[in-house]
Amino acid sequence: MRHRLPAYAPGIARAKAVSAVATAAIGAALLASCPSPSPAPADSAESQIKQVTQDYITAVNTGKMTDMPPLICSKFVPSIPGDGENLPESAKKAQVDGFEDITVSGDTATAQLAVSVIDDSTQEPAIVDMLYVDEDGWKICQ
Repeated sequence: MRHRLPAYAPGIARAKAVSAVATAAIGAALLASCPSPSPAPADSAESQIKQVTQDYITAVNTGKMTDMPPLICSKFVPSIPGDGENLPESAKKAQVDGFEDITVSGDTATAQLAVSVIDDSTQEPAIVDMLYVDEDGWKICQ
């Protein structure tokens, strides 16, 4: 036995459908107007510090001393090993496992990095304190 809808039922179903669409639209508008957490902008101090650190580790690992001057503060540029020429690749390569803390104070910053040797599970990651200065962009300075 089939049940028949009353004559007014299609109107109710249509009203419910319109109401559901309107509710969904209002919900979407509210969600769009709410601020959502977003990652730090690419040019933020934190992002720049992370990038210069990774670039520095890459330069050390590959022996590319010619890549060092823009990565380190000006007072240490004269002390680049190898008279600024490239050196053999490092036998043990380092990697940054994570940044524990980045603190920016004016044109200086500090960070604690978890650093380990690539492909050497016998060594525990080390926590390394780093110092940075802003000299037209963040640079390692220690």
